[in-house]
Amino acid sequence: MVRTAGHVPDYAVLGSLEYAVSVLHVPLIAVLGHDHCGAVTAAQHAIETGVAPPGHIRDLVERITPSVLASANAAQQDIHAVVVEHVKQTVHRLLDNSRVIFDAVDNYSTAVVGLAYRLDEGRVQLVSTAGVL
Repeated sequence: MVRTAGHVPDYAVLGSLEYAVSVLHVPLIAVLGHDHCGAVTAAQHAIETGVAPPGHIRDLVERITPSVLASANAAQQDIHAVVVEHVKQTVHRLLDNSRVIFDAVDNYSTAVVGLAYRLDEGRVQLVSTAGVL
């Protein structure tokens, strides 16, 4: 398990997942977002106000910003809709930024799924897949 705020994949996350896939032969990577995500909310707030958060929180917000903008362009500003978009983009980002993960998905040894968790309902929604489950 690799946990980060806003499920943002940095080099340490990519390295950990690549190790899991190539050495441990993990068959499934799950990207799990949730509807009260503080990091996604912070990114949405930064775009709405034009005020960037301090310190390294800014890096998280900058990496989540494309998902917030894509949701806004689709007229979906509900936090759950933004989280769903960010989960989808994170799944694609894993494949785009890691040849190891891409190859594992391409040769059917690993799949990547994107899930959105609704905390109040206790339900998980499948929102994205890559590879064979």
